[in-house]
Amino acid sequence: MTVVLYHATTRDFELGQIVRANLPVQQYPNAVDALEAAKPPGAPSRATCVFATENAAFAVLYQLGQQIELEKIRLYRVELQQSVHAPFAAIHRIERLLSEGASAAALIAEYWNPTLAWKFFEYFGPSMVVMERVDLPIINEFVMRISYGRDFDLASTFS
Repeated sequence: MTVVLYHATTRDFELGQIVRANLPVQQYPNAVDALEAAKPPGAPSRATCVFATENAAFAVLYQLGQQIELEKIRLYRVELQQSVHAPFAAIHRIERLLSEGASAAALIAEYWNPTLAWKFFEYFGPSMVVMERVDLPIINEFVMRISYGRDFDLASTFS
């Protein structure tokens, strides 16, 4: 079964364009280093990758959270190459645990092999193919943030 994935960006892409990861991820450097060290064999790099999500509204909400104006956001349906999925909220918690000098081993294991009832996943891989540009969904930010908050709370149970 193919999972429909969405990528939100400020960039303009052509249909059929292959977008390759070419720069290291800048956010959560300690978490990314720890995830790379624990990466399962055959899994793509979390340090240099492109991202997508199953939820179009969440892809847009993420961009809004990065202080991008809605009018500047482009949303695409994409297919990721050699991708894996991991709970989105885990990355922030892993960074926080590591910054506090705590072990993040259990959450890192959950990140690479999700077993809990996470709602939002980040899909990532070395490249993606742009399938089509899609209209921005109508977003109820209040409801979306409550839903994401549940994942954030679940990640916070790891200490």
